[in-house]
Amino acid sequence: MPNNLDRYMSRLNERLMSCAQRALDEMNYLLDDMNNIAEQHPEREDITGYHGTSKDIASKIIEKKYFMISNGDKEWLGRGIYFYTNYEDALEWSKLKYDTAFSVLHTIIEINQEEFIDFDTEEGKEIFECFKSLFNKHGIEQYDSVQKNQCAVMNFIWEHEINIKVLMCSFATKPNVFRTLIDGRRKRKEFCARNNDVIKGLTLIKE
Repeated sequence: MPNNLDRYMSRLNERLMSCAQRALDEMNYLLDDMNNIAEQHPEREDITGYHGTSKDIASKIIEKKYFMISNGDKEWLGRGIYFYTNYEDALEWSKLKYDTAFSVLHTIIEINQEEFIDFDTEEGKEIFECFKSLFNKHGIEQYDSVQKNQCAVMNFIWEHEINIKVLMCSFATKPNVFRTLIDGRRKRKEFCARNNDVIKGLTLIKE
């Protein structure tokens, strides 16, 4: 027959098991609650952007708190507002474009994770290839210019992915004059915002 110590240990074990089960139930409840909160408030993926431009245009942007939409037919990420993710890249570009009359603007882009596509990622590359294939199947006009085709596909993505607010990709800084399998050209990462709605912070860095 079990002695007093055995009975005590048995009751203690039952209490410990009961406490463990309650703790597990509470943990599951907290996890469910956290998941519900995450669904109601998707995780933000704020992006810092640097916009190179001229001094005159920078002053107008600061005054109006508004960027003009780039709407050419050779925009690498389609229609939108362009930024670099790195300050030095924006500075380099603006100096080449505007010589001594350059400026760089710092911005904060507020978006959620599901509102942007990074074409440098494996998922982003698959999305791009999928849309490129759809673009071709739809019989949409194609051009002799690589840049025009690039712009057309990106605008096709903008038109069909209405919830996407930012498209992002890295591009080489120099033309590919001699094609090889290995591309060692330096690249700059840039992104394009659909419109001004996602731009929440704006500061002039360089005059």
